[in-house]
Amino acid sequence: MNAVPTVMHPDIDVNFSDRARDRSLEATLHRWVARFEAMSFEVHGAAVTIEPSGRDHTAVCLTMTLAGGTFSTAVITHECVSRRTTGPARARPPDPR
Repeated sequence: MNAVPTVMHPDIDVNFSDRARDRSLEATLHRWVARFEAMSFEVHGAAVTIEPSGRDHTAVCLTMTLAGGTFSTAVITHECVSRRTTGPARARPPDPR
């Protein structure tokens, strides 16, 4: 299965603070900015900082420069769920429906 290449917006500055660069996460951020543009926001540039925020959490701060020189900032914290298990797998109980 071939992945569709992501078109990278030239005016997006993505910084990874205290963590390794993640190309998948970077491509996701470019897609989000493209979605804002598709919603008729005129995005002139964007700055993104991605950093650890406590144990198993990642903080993302996105600041976009919009038409007319206005700025819009969004900050979100995401919990990174570990796929490791500490015990045997349990069967799900049957659905009572």
